[in-house]
Amino acid sequence: PKKGAPGHPSQPEFYTLTEDHTTLFNTAMANVVVANMGCFVAGLLSLFWVLTLCRPWTFIWTNNDIVGFKVTLLRVKVEKGTTGHSYYNAVHAVDDLLSTQFAQSLTDILDQDFLMEDAVHYLCVDGVDNVWQWCNTWVMVKYASIIFAWLCIFAVLFLCTGGAFMYYYAHYRPTDNGRILFKVCFIAAPCCAWLGLLQYVVLTFSLGKGQRELTGVGETRSTYGPGFVFATVLTFLTVAPIYIQGVFSKHDYEKEGVTDIFLEDGSSAAPRYGSAEAAGCDNSAPQAQT
Repeated sequence: PKKGAPGHPSQPEFYTLTEDHTTLFNTAMANVVVANMGCFVAGLLSLFWVLTLCRPWTFIWTNNDIVGFKVTLLRVKVEKGTTGHSYYNAVHAVDDLLSTQFAQSLTDILDQDFLMEDAVHYLCVDGVDNVWQWCNTWVMVKYASIIFAWLCIFAVLFLCTGGAFMYYYAHYRPTDNGRILFKVCFIAAPCCAWLGLLQYVVLTFSLGKGQRELTGVGETRSTYGPGFVFATVLTFLTVAPIYIQGVFSKHDYEKEGVTDIFLEDGSSAAPRYGSAEAAGCDNSAPQAQT
């Protein structure tokens, strides 16, 4: 058939259709690369969050001259302070002279490593709390740690789920629902991380400030440790997957005048050669030439 005959696109129209198909293909490949990068970042962040939960990193240090505490998300370690060590050495010398066990008793009190629940129970017994009046503060630390741990778990689940949806969206079935699902997951993950971090700061801020100041024990000092610093940095980085998707692949299909729904069955958004959708094409039966 002659070029431009009815039912066949002219040469300029054919080139336009080819360029549209090439543009869509390049856009799709670019989105696959971005999706792979987003999945990798989401998986890496999930791994770091799991390490934050499992590693015994110190989140808070608090101490005075008698006793000090190293607080992780799951445990509390009780240690002797500067004066506490002096008391221990003096009591140990008395034990050597009198063959007593007072030094061991002091060690049992000032050198312990508890689970969080056991630590709060130990620090809230009547004899200890009557002296220091810190039970309410330690109860808040316990709940802050529990809430933060659970929100970290939810952040990990959202990151993993969002990465799975993004991979499936880019490689198998790019639908609007799939894109909405991984966006929701990648938005929910940093929200959980930020909520956990903020409530932890609010509930633990009074640690070391609400207890009774006793003569001879010095000022109580509290500071956030390396575990908290790492969790803070990780909270900022948890925004990375949704940032990658939003900046590098957001509405790429729409920019080209098509939607990703065309790719559901692997078909091109461009009309097929000789199809009724092709501009300037007529699929009616050819007329006899006279």
